[in-house]
Amino acid sequence: MSSIQANYQNYQSDVALYTRSHRSGKKYRYQPAISRRGEPSETSVTPQVQRLTQLLLIRHGETDWNLQDLYLGQTDIPLNGTGKKQAKNLTTYLRSTHPDISAIYSSDLARARASAQYAARAFNTSVHETSALREINWGVVEGLDVPETDAAYQQRLEALKKQYPNRTERWAHEPLFPQGETYNDLLGRVKAELQRIATAHPGEKVAVFAHGRILRTLVSESTDHADVYPKLPNCAVVQFRFAPENTHCPFTCLSINQPA
Repeated sequence: MSSIQANYQNYQSDVALYTRSHRSGKKYRYQPAISRRGEPSETSVTPQVQRLTQLLLIRHGETDWNLQDLYLGQTDIPLNGTGKKQAKNLTTYLRSTHPDISAIYSSDLARARASAQYAARAFNTSVHETSALREINWGVVEGLDVPETDAAYQQRLEALKKQYPNRTERWAHEPLFPQGETYNDLLGRVKAELQRIATAHPGEKVAVFAHGRILRTLVSESTDHADVYPKLPNCAVVQFRFAPENTHCPFTCLSINQPA
């Protein structure tokens, strides 16, 4: 069995565990037993590897559009009351679990920026905002109902998957929404920005407040999964290790947590 095949089987098992724990309200820590290039798991890395830069990618708190299950994208919707509570709970988690955070970055969209500001006050630092970490541009479907929209595009998506069974090739065309970004467009700008951040903070741990589709596509890219990673809840935390020797995706997924 190849390392990628083994990784995919581990991934399927992890998805099942995460889904069950999410439904039961329990926290689930994802630790891939093998990464894209057959690297060892987090528990077996050497002290030298452990000193590499780590990025905590964090999804923002809830908005009313999240609650209503609408395509949000780059539409600038603020946190709702629940989202503010989630961001406060997240800050408590970060202070206790990751007290060594040295810098905080954020998308410049209000929901991510506000979530980051709670943490910035707790860590006595400022938030570095960047438009490069904005959510994917969903194009003409922003503001539309997610289940209804997905149903309308389902046949075209299935045809696309048959035409391009390889995820990387397919992501040059997916999603199919007019006037929006593709997943490869999204990954291109996000990976470039995260690499810039990691290079600016060698050996440090940095919190990066961003958006759900960014986290999901980057997890899929780093684990070589065949499709977009399952939905992550608001204020989920995905921990990556910066591994510049991996030219395709210089980020190794270490853990996924749901603290809020």
